[in-house]
Amino acid sequence: SCESAAMAFLWQDTSLSPPPQLPFPSEPEEVWTGSVRALHSALQAKHGAKMLLSASKLVMLSEAFPTFGMGYVRRREITPGELLKVGDGAERNSIVLSALTHPPEACKLRNYELSDIPAPLRARLAHWAAAAQRPKRVLVLVNPTSGHKRGAQVWAEASGLFALAGVSATTVHTQRRGHAFETVLRADLANLDGVVVVGGDGTVNEVVSGLLANRRGVPGQTASIPLGIIPAGTDGTFVKFVSHNSLLKATAVILGGKWGHDRLPMDLLSVRGIGGEERLAACGVGWGVPGRVAQESEGLRDMFGVYRYTASTVRNIAGGIRAVEGTIKMRVLDGAALASALSSCGPKCAHCARVNEQLGPAEPAGRMVEVTGKFVLAGLMKTERTITPYCHLADGCFDVFAIPETDLLTLGGLLAKAASKPGVQVADPKFQHWKATWASIQPSDPNDVFNVDGEVAEGTMIEVSVSRRALTVFAAAF
Repeated sequence: SCESAAMAFLWQDTSLSPPPQLPFPSEPEEVWTGSVRALHSALQAKHGAKMLLSASKLVMLSEAFPTFGMGYVRRREITPGELLKVGDGAERNSIVLSALTHPPEACKLRNYELSDIPAPLRARLAHWAAAAQRPKRVLVLVNPTSGHKRGAQVWAEASGLFALAGVSATTVHTQRRGHAFETVLRADLANLDGVVVVGGDGTVNEVVSGLLANRRGVPGQTASIPLGIIPAGTDGTFVKFVSHNSLLKATAVILGGKWGHDRLPMDLLSVRGIGGEERLAACGVGWGVPGRVAQESEGLRDMFGVYRYTASTVRNIAGGIRAVEGTIKMRVLDGAALASALSSCGPKCAHCARVNEQLGPAEPAGRMVEVTGKFVLAGLMKTERTITPYCHLADGCFDVFAIPETDLLTLGGLLAKAASKPGVQVADPKFQHWKATWASIQPSDPNDVFNVDGEVAEGTMIEVSVSRRALTVFAAAF
């Protein structure tokens, strides 16, 4: 029958991968018969179901929408990282499971009522919350002016999921530039399991600076409290690199515990020469078009909101390409080190793991390269997936790219290549690309401006190096 075939597949499927180490690793798989009702669906009919609970998943098989004695078997799964809460159902011996599903399924909040549940099985499901090792106490910094001034709205949606998962969130809505930095600087990090940003790259930069300043100046010490981000900003370079540029997916990364994220060390860029002080960057530094975009985009916030960077970029390019002139110096990788670095970073990145088996030398490694000329745009990037697709979370280097002065058609072709298939543009001779451990930019015009993590920075010269493993992040595990 259809049902028995599905049950055979159920048993086969649950044995594909070994279960994770949970508090009950020796407990056997259990099968029982009950009923299931999907509370998140408009069709809330209760259907008989056969269920299997193992250490790694709960599988529910139900005969849905029977017609003239026929129907189809529907399969539903919940894993420990997806389960947010086990609550009481409306009937005796019933429970309600709230789960935030992870990819490859669509990321959605789903609620199921299970009936005729034996007490031991309910207890085992309750263990999953502890097994997930999700954060219990977090500080949340919400930038209400992010994007179309929707930071508060984004957090209003996400905060319900945090509460459902039993995560205590202390929320601060920032009121001015520098407020996020000051809040994190004064925070008692010892009583927190994480800091969460609801905003864009500028807010991330402030929080990162506050986390590092809160370390009380201990050199070489990683900011051990992890940073998570829920996107509400304009572009979201940082969140697209370490997590997902989607509210529900980014929330699932933080709340999924060890099934949603890896708590990984991350390098930062140390930027010197701007206003005579050091600044830290989590995304990168831009020069040329990126600098002018950062300078002009703030005035476009009310009109274009989250699209203001795009609008400013289009205006800068369509109004005539203005090149900047100067010299880029850098220490670059080559040979085997370069070959290893020209790969995509992601969950369980082999390159980052290999590099971090031992920290590199104190002085920046690589051969010196100097490039002088006119450029449409140039960047020193740490977190980027499109125009420089080979950035890595913690490999001790960053990507340098430069596009020499060119016409609009050629520039458009390069950017189209990057957007359609990241990495293809690197082989184009008009796109200059290096992996570097140190770099400096010396503009010929002292009035040139730079873009540091989406914010305007002025200076006659900048110097960028890598601050190894300076930050810990909730990095997506899916």
